[in-house]
Amino acid sequence: MAEADQIYDNIFKVIEVAGGRPANVIKTVEYLTIWGVEDYKRISEVREKLLAEPYPVTTTVACDKLVRRELQLEVVPFAILD
Repeated sequence: MAEADQIYDNIFKVIEVAGGRPANVIKTVEYLTIWGVEDYKRISEVREKLLAEPYPVTTTVACDKLVRRELQLEVVPFAILD
């Protein structure tokens, strides 16, 4: 899912500007529309490719739709910066 690649890329850019790195992410909450649920495995693969073990806690919430209806995924990251 290209949307997941773009979202996580954007997240890491913001974290890096703040002086952090991907390893600073401790938790993510993913809001996934019912249309995106079929891509859950691909989204997990993107997350695991970009984050190192031990992986942060991830909560995934399936929802009917997001405010921007053209989107299927929204990710809220939580990071602790040094």
